[in-house]
Amino acid sequence: MAHAQDGEAPYTGKALDGKACSSFQGTEQGYGPYDYRKYSSSDSTLKKVEDFHFTDQVRTLAGGENSQTPVGDLHYTLMAFPNHHKALYAMIRLHTGEDGEEWTSHAQFSASPPPECFLQRAANFSPEDPEVQLLYGIYLHRLGKPETATEKYREALEIQEEFPEAWYNLGLAYLDMEEYEKAREAARRAYQAGYPLPGLREKLAEAGYSL
Repeated sequence: MAHAQDGEAPYTGKALDGKACSSFQGTEQGYGPYDYRKYSSSDSTLKKVEDFHFTDQVRTLAGGENSQTPVGDLHYTLMAFPNHHKALYAMIRLHTGEDGEEWTSHAQFSASPPPECFLQRAANFSPEDPEVQLLYGIYLHRLGKPETATEKYREALEIQEEFPEAWYNLGLAYLDMEEYEKAREAARRAYQAGYPLPGLREKLAEAGYSL
């Protein structure tokens, strides 16, 4: 069964270097856009994208399905599903982590919009999706910008107050800023909501701010 599109998702705003997001290659809308939260993995609308583009090879950044690098397949996935959480996270890893280092020298890498353009587009497309703001915060945090990352984590929490992962990452950002009391309060909220990872608790204890 074919689905109607779930709105419009133009590229707006600018990359961190000031370049207009709309000026990168491949920003004309094709298939989609669709709201990722509305579709199960068995739905044909999502399945045709994930089966041919967001495969395990692309998700792990081992390579592409339709070209040598995973860049094009991630780009296609996010064009179709702007707020595809797993694809957004893979794009973040591609640009900020060791997972994607072998692809950064390819022309396709620099020609594609950077993560901040995909994240801005996703936030405009689905402003009530807290996962997008969380991922934006994680991206900025990985770039060494904890102050601006806290703003995104806070935006996620404004959408969904009981969001353990956002509280946890907010605590980590405050910890990096040496805002220890704020970090401890965020940690309390994360662990009260059942967040499982002990890293924030342990880092606070090392800094003399045990929970």
